[in-house]
Amino acid sequence: SVEVIARGAFGWCFSLQGQIVFPENLKYIGNEAFEICEEITSIIIGDSIRYIGDFAFSTCSKLNDVIIGSSIDSLSMCAFYYNVKQITIKAIKPPVTNFGLTNYDYPLATLYVPCGSKQYYQEDTNWNKITNIQEGEMDYSIRMNANNDAYGNTSASAPDCITHQAILTAIPFYEYVFVKWSDENTQNPRTVIVTSDTSFTAIFQHKSSVNEFQVNNNLIVFPNPATNQLTFDNGGSIMK
Repeated sequence: SVEVIARGAFGWCFSLQGQIVFPENLKYIGNEAFEICEEITSIIIGDSIRYIGDFAFSTCSKLNDVIIGSSIDSLSMCAFYYNVKQITIKAIKPPVTNFGLTNYDYPLATLYVPCGSKQYYQEDTNWNKITNIQEGEMDYSIRMNANNDAYGNTSASAPDCITHQAILTAIPFYEYVFVKWSDENTQNPRTVIVTSDTSFTAIFQHKSSVNEFQVNNNLIVFPNPATNQLTFDNGGSIMK
């Protein structure tokens, strides 16, 4: 039933990582609440949120995408770090904001807004600093995950207003590679049709990982990936 996260509550929490999903009752995120949480990769804030304060997620250097619910009234100064690639806002009318949505006016981000509301954001003197504004269907949510938050992150575009198609993208970090999605699909990026709330998990692995394999239906090497120990199982046959 939490409604308020106060100023600096989780600031400088370097071990807080991956995707952060806020409860639906949340109405207020205070100034610097998650400042310099460098391992956060994604933020999902429910439809009850009304206010996000100054520098709330400033210097979250791995933050890739942000989803903000439909009741947002105000986004304050420099709420997000400039590395953010994708911002989805479910509010039809642009939230009030003062100088700087991000640490810098960030023209390379993609802003997704509800179908029919693009013009409102383009006419707003602050929001129109984001030049790539696209409309998307906001009725359903797409929950994106990685098998390990240290291996990479994921993002999904808002579903298209006509075709309901969304584009899923898996982005591996340095020394890691994308292998497949949890449904065994190996396309990246990939297109899906969204007709209900859904979720996808990207499977990443280290580039130097030893793949599990078999030779003559006997030899198996595991685990994958390995850290300090490998196990060779040859099913009782002689290994040469």
